[in-house]
Amino acid sequence: MNDFIIKKRQTYYARLRIPRHLQDKLGKIAFVQSLKTRDIREANIRKHSLLAQWRNILEIADDGRPHSELENLLAVVRSDSSDRNTQEDLATPIGNPALFEAIKIAHGDDILLAEHVEAHLKSLSVAPKTLDERRRALDILLKEYSKSSQVHRQSVKIFVNNLLKTKAKATVSKMMSTYRVFWNYLEQVNGVELDDPFRDVIPKADRKTKAAVAAERKAFSSSDIIRLIAERADDQGNLKHLITLAAYTGCRIEELCSLKLSNVTDDRFVIENAKSAAGNREVPIHKDIAQLVARLIDISTDEYLLSGLTFNMYGDKSNALSKRFGRFKKALGYDERYVFHSIRKTFTSRLEAADVPELLAARLLGHEVKTISYGLYSSGSTFPQLRDAINQVTYR
Repeated sequence: MNDFIIKKRQTYYARLRIPRHLQDKLGKIAFVQSLKTRDIREANIRKHSLLAQWRNILEIADDGRPHSELENLLAVVRSDSSDRNTQEDLATPIGNPALFEAIKIAHGDDILLAEHVEAHLKSLSVAPKTLDERRRALDILLKEYSKSSQVHRQSVKIFVNNLLKTKAKATVSKMMSTYRVFWNYLEQVNGVELDDPFRDVIPKADRKTKAAVAAERKAFSSSDIIRLIAERADDQGNLKHLITLAAYTGCRIEELCSLKLSNVTDDRFVIENAKSAAGNREVPIHKDIAQLVARLIDISTDEYLLSGLTFNMYGDKSNALSKRFGRFKKALGYDERYVFHSIRKTFTSRLEAADVPELLAARLLGHEVKTISYGLYSSGSTFPQLRDAINQVTYR
């Protein structure tokens, strides 16, 4: 078959028409390149590598992502790069800096960051939520830099300082970690060694000011917990139940929202698939919520203790209630220092106020016990010990 072949002056050329919606983006209506042969059989052999290259360019151009002028120009340069006459024309791009940049990238003297992001993300084995976080971080990087040659330690420090004006230090630190992984990927894919411009660019922590200490997340007081529950006294929905369960278990919000009936017995909650290995634990049912738990079991319409919740796109069931709690506590006058996790801090404080030994508190909360004797060799506290400890928590 002589498809995708045309003949000019006794020489065969490969030709692939560009879809109409991509013609403006690539600046031409078709790819055309000499096959440098007058033999039709040889032309049919040589055309395949060109067609594969062109179709790859079309796939990149049609990936749904907005492309810069440099990306579009690079695609054209690459599509014509094996044609001798075109190479001679491109060798002296007088008065066209963008074309000069595209040629440098095509020759491997620079790296266009945007064209490697999706392949990098596909190479990662991370949870969907983490993948989206990294994509958003890389989008921010691409708004600041287009090529690897632009990224150096001095510019990154300025970049970081600007980020810190609107983002928490922990968030920026996580972003830098994402960029370092991406940078390592670029080295492997391009076979080059790049200096790591993202190492140690976060300013070292200064001594905390009073304002910084005050801004840290705070625990609710006992009276706050009573108020949070009382304010929802007329609410028979899951938010009231969630607050109550958290106050008497110290469990994280997702642990409670994803708790299945099969993991609830007469006297305990069995927490599985927790945030850490230590988080997988048995939490005794506090005597003050035993009736509530029994009622929730009776009225459940699905397999969960808190029924009717749906999974979000990342497989979390707590997202909707977390947002409801945020609006609720804000309406009561609690600022950003108070979050749902603050209830867990309150529960911890109540354990301490009741003189519950720290080892038992760690077992109840699912914290890692780091001592050699108890952490490495102990099989854990007994259930009666844990039950007695949790029942000492009171908000009266």
